[in-house]
Amino acid sequence: KEEMKAEKILLEENMKKEHQTEITILGATIVALQNDHALELTSLKEGFMVEHTQLEEVQQKTIVDNEKTVLRLETSNSLAEEECLKLKEKIAQCEEEKSKSNNKLKEITMLKEEMKTDKILQEENMKKE
Repeated sequence: KEEMKAEKILLEENMKKEHQTEITILGATIVALQNDHALELTSLKEGFMVEHTQLEEVQQKTIVDNEKTVLRLETSNSLAEEECLKLKEKIAQCEEEKSKSNNKLKEITMLKEEMKTDKILQEENMKKE
């Protein structure tokens, strides 16, 4: 009986040691996994920050490019509007000159008619004499 008790106690002590060794190994494995996980998260965060910074730079460049394009288009539009006003003024001048020419043409036509009438009257007067 005493031997069995001693064997049982020895067996229990061995099992406790093995159990404690397994717990220590599992604890070390958990710590190692946590460290690996932390390193992976840090690496992912750094990658994310680099991509985020690059995206912000691209976004800022796009904003600047778009502002330049808007300014260029506004300037171009303004120049086109000025050119349009100048052309409208030229058209108005041309229409005014056309109107003056038409009036002069009417005057000339009326003078020609008067001259014809005068000539006819003169010829008639000469015939009478």
